[in-house]
Amino acid sequence: MWKRTAALLLCAGLFMPLTVYANSEIYIGGDSVGIAVHYEGIMVSGTYTVEQNGSSYNPSKQGFVKGDVIIAVNDIKVKTMEDLYQELLKYQKPVNEIAVTVKHGQKTIDRTLTTVFDDKTQSFKSGLYVKDEITGVGTITFYNPVNGQYGALGHEIMDNDLNQIAAIADGKIYSSEVNSITKAQPNVAGEKNATINYNDPLGSVSKNTDIGIYGAYKDLPKHAKKYEWASREAVHTGKATIETVLNDQQIKSYEIEITKVNKQDSKDVKGIEFTVTDENLLAAANGIVQGMSGSPIIQDGKLIGAVTHVVTSNPVNGYGVYAEWMIQQTES
Repeated sequence: MWKRTAALLLCAGLFMPLTVYANSEIYIGGDSVGIAVHYEGIMVSGTYTVEQNGSSYNPSKQGFVKGDVIIAVNDIKVKTMEDLYQELLKYQKPVNEIAVTVKHGQKTIDRTLTTVFDDKTQSFKSGLYVKDEITGVGTITFYNPVNGQYGALGHEIMDNDLNQIAAIADGKIYSSEVNSITKAQPNVAGEKNATINYNDPLGSVSKNTDIGIYGAYKDLPKHAKKYEWASREAVHTGKATIETVLNDQQIKSYEIEITKVNKQDSKDVKGIEFTVTDENLLAAANGIVQGMSGSPIIQDGKLIGAVTHVVTSNPVNGYGVYAEWMIQQTES
């Protein structure tokens, strides 16, 4: 699970044969990081009706729908909510008809947005609910020194308003410090409570996939340890560990038992099933909590996967994605 704290990583390189993959070395993560990803413009997450002098206005009647991304106002490009706000403020009539350009899927569409001055709040209203980013906390799985790429989370960043994988344009990862843990309970997700240091970017964000987020990192952390990684065929039931942060920035190893290994011919997030057995982790978190997504899974001295999901009815149990699938994302 990754921790979503608001309204929330790149991949390039030479493809290498799987026979080379299994013998290659990478640096494992375990670092807790803040994540901020952005849309191409300003995402419309919903609409509402505004009233002015007995008249009602709702952007849905002008064609605006959830999932529209506003990219320009009167041919002036906008990227952030502040950009949008400043452009709309140029129109000061009680009722304004403003030309905007939106993207919906692969289509670019011109629409008209009505803004209305609200006498009660002494402000203009558009009838749009909007956002320009998703932020959250997750865990780095590995750093690939061959191409300067990293993998994290092990699953996608979802746009919960649209109930689909977020269509991001860019983003960054930042250092973060875990302040406390909200323990998991049956059917109630726990979480890492962390502070994100937005003044300390660690890398860029460009790829959001169903098996993780990927990006270019600035510097390899001094604490990063070099490991071989194992193909999915080498993973087996039995003892393993996960690397994660429960306090501050301290990465520690915690014991788990892999209970089932699912054979896969294509990438999926639930290849590994496991149970937390480490007494320290159970005492601190009651199992797997949000923010642990991406925590490396180590078995037989090799990276084999990453934590992806918790079984909410019994949070001592969780799922992991095979490292092989994630590493392929940084090599394609």
